[in-house]
Amino acid sequence: MGLKFWLARRLAIGGTARLFARQYISLKKNKFLPETPDKVIFNEMIVLRFKFPHSRDLMKKVDDNEIKDLKDLVVETLSIESGFRQNSIENQLEFLKIIEEELLKKGIQLD
Repeated sequence: MGLKFWLARRLAIGGTARLFARQYISLKKNKFLPETPDKVIFNEMIVLRFKFPHSRDLMKKVDDNEIKDLKDLVVETLSIESGFRQNSIENQLEFLKIIEEELLKKGIQLD
């Protein structure tokens, strides 16, 4: 793994995935009932992180099933905050691998 991907894992990419995993687990355990749909939890996470109009846009993506899981939410967040989609396809794929690995380490199951 090159320095760029090591930094991505330790900083923005991996850090965002780890933060969102911890936040999701905490909200699910402490604020919502176990049967609460992920959409509700995702919308709460969005409101906690973003101001209007980003919050509105992301919540619409959740409602329209464009954001289906925590990995999608991390990618959309990184797209807003750090230009995730402006990277090459190769880098995006490596970053997705980092996101998936970090979420799995935190016990988040992916489809």
